[in-house]
Amino acid sequence: MRIEKFDLSNTLLFREAFKIREEVFIGELNISPALEFEFEEESTHYLFFDENDKPIATARFRETTEGYKIERFAVLKSYRNKGLGKIILKVLLDDLIPLNKPIYLNAQIEAVDFYLRSGFKTVGETFIDAGVVHYKMV
Repeated sequence: MRIEKFDLSNTLLFREAFKIREEVFIGELNISPALEFEFEEESTHYLFFDENDKPIATARFRETTEGYKIERFAVLKSYRNKGLGKIILKVLLDDLIPLNKPIYLNAQIEAVDFYLRSGFKTVGETFIDAGVVHYKMV
């Protein structure tokens, strides 16, 4: 297994990451494709490959006025609940924590427990984003 860190200039890796995002966010969650493709150029992207070199998970972060925001965290359905999401999240956090700025994300309600187990805390009330219930987490 390996994780590649890249930016939008690496079109091959970005295409693979976007395929995962399409399957998870557009296919499974019915999120509008128009909402899925934004802030790509200013983001740092990650792609997780399994032992057969198949892309299985992706995530990204970008700097905002509030700190670093983790976004577009997606694991292919057949690879979920195997600890792989925790691995890619640890890689992101290992890159972000030394930068000494707040780290936050907007977690879908179904993913809140995953992020709680990784040290995040919910902030405020739930809200709807792209038709899905979320919590802000820091």
